[in-house]
Amino acid sequence: MLTQTQTASQLGGRGEALRNLDDFTNTATELRQLCARVLQTNQRLIALLTQRNQPLAGITMGQSAAGTQSHMIQMQQMQQSFNMQYLALQQEMQDENRRFTLISNVMKTKHDTAKNAINNVR
Repeated sequence: MLTQTQTASQLGGRGEALRNLDDFTNTATELRQLCARVLQTNQRLIALLTQRNQPLAGITMGQSAAGTQSHMIQMQQMQQSFNMQYLALQQEMQDENRRFTLISNVMKTKHDTAKNAINNVR
């Protein structure tokens, strides 16, 4: 037979477990949103790489030296632009990875805490 203090203790443990479950649900939602942003970033990166790999239209073998030099400058500017965009995407991916790791670690800690609280109620 349970005493009054044991019953109150069990109810408190269940309440804490329910709060932890709500926190876990909120964090899981946050994690899903983060994954969606990572997928969008990956799609942008794929589009950028595809764009970079397309050959420049209009460059032919019979162009003058001045025309070729103009195209070379254009290509260098495109390359610089691509490099800057690629660097920005890399930075964004690293930031998303840090957020993902942080949220994952927080979720694990909350899970372990809830698990221990449930085990202590038993």
